[in-house]
Amino acid sequence: MTAQIDRLAKVAEHTSNAVIIADRDRRIVWINSGFTRMCGYTLDEVRGQVPGHFLQSEKTDAATVSTIRKQLASGNSFRAELCNRAKDGRDYWVNIDVQPLRGDGGLITGYMAVEVEVTEARAHRMQLERLASEQAMMLESDLVGIARVRDRVVMWGNRGLSRMFGYTPEALQGSAARLLYPDDERFAALGAAAYPVLRRNETYRTQIQMRHSSGELLWIDLSGRLVSTEPEESMWMMVDITAMKQRHVEMEEAAFHDALTGLPNRTLLGDRLGQALEQAKRQGQQLVVAYMDLDGFKIVNDTHGHDAGDEILRAVAQRLVVTMRSCDTVARLGGDEFVMILSPAGTQAEVEEVFRRVHDAVAQPVELPGGNLVQVGASVGLAWYPADGTESSALLSLADERMFVAKRTHHAAASCRDLSTPTAHA
Repeated sequence: MTAQIDRLAKVAEHTSNAVIIADRDRRIVWINSGFTRMCGYTLDEVRGQVPGHFLQSEKTDAATVSTIRKQLASGNSFRAELCNRAKDGRDYWVNIDVQPLRGDGGLITGYMAVEVEVTEARAHRMQLERLASEQAMMLESDLVGIARVRDRVVMWGNRGLSRMFGYTPEALQGSAARLLYPDDERFAALGAAAYPVLRRNETYRTQIQMRHSSGELLWIDLSGRLVSTEPEESMWMMVDITAMKQRHVEMEEAAFHDALTGLPNRTLLGDRLGQALEQAKRQGQQLVVAYMDLDGFKIVNDTHGHDAGDEILRAVAQRLVVTMRSCDTVARLGGDEFVMILSPAGTQAEVEEVFRRVHDAVAQPVELPGGNLVQVGASVGLAWYPADGTESSALLSLADERMFVAKRTHHAAASCRDLSTPTAHA
């Protein structure tokens, strides 16, 4: 858990949003500076506390609180809008994105929550809903897009709508709302989901990808309310949350992928292996877990330095991804250790052919930035599901043991030799 926190913290410290990392009992173990700026509490003041016990304001509705508790109990990721109370007594609204952190075997080891303050945007939305219900004057905002729609045709849009989607007001007025969607399918799906809700005199809200005039896809927080039935007219508010979505993607990438090679890390490997085992069990298929260690890698580091070792690891990672099938998983555990999951495994002959290609690919020389060519080998151990076991930990351990047997058997292959030395470095 500590190493996982360290990796997440390096990324989270650079975001202006509030980030909380908690243990599996949901007690805080780390916060970023964005959290302190947002609510005024320091890590020493909140360490060991459950966020909802001291942060949540009574303004958060009971249904949201109940939903959050159910999602946490079930171990699901979720998003919610709620009201928190800062240290100085100020209430502020946030969009919170909670992701469970999983260890080996898919067990939850903790939680990461990202909070984005939406107090101002929420105030705009609430004001819009009141004005729309009363069919009163329209909000004008450069930050929030607002549109009045009749029969899915844009009758009016504010400055924010034009700025957000890159169309002039003249181009938007009288145009089908389909103009703002990436394709017919998403346009139709939104209509099918939203209008039954609007006709019940309720607010419809979702997060959806829409399209800028340039063709770029935007993530939009979209909410709408019916203001008239004859003719049927609705008011829509749009907030561009593309940057927030991108930050979530970046943080998830850092949490579940190896920084050097981009391969899945130990955490994501555990999740992938768990899913693969479930699928193999349902479909009655075989699965292979392969543990691989590079032969001669230490000599690369000792002879050429750690930068050369990193170059080897990146090259090997790329070759493994190309060599394996698209349905397989290639992960790096750390150092020069890799794990591969073949699911489904196929026949023994087919698996042997896959790892013949793996050996050949790894053994190809790698050119270092200085011009030297170096070469490493690979020792691989295999464990088969269900013949060798049915649990992920047992299969990984057995594959590791067999890898060490292979390494001892082929010790002579664990050498690294310079294939060429440029004159400038002689």
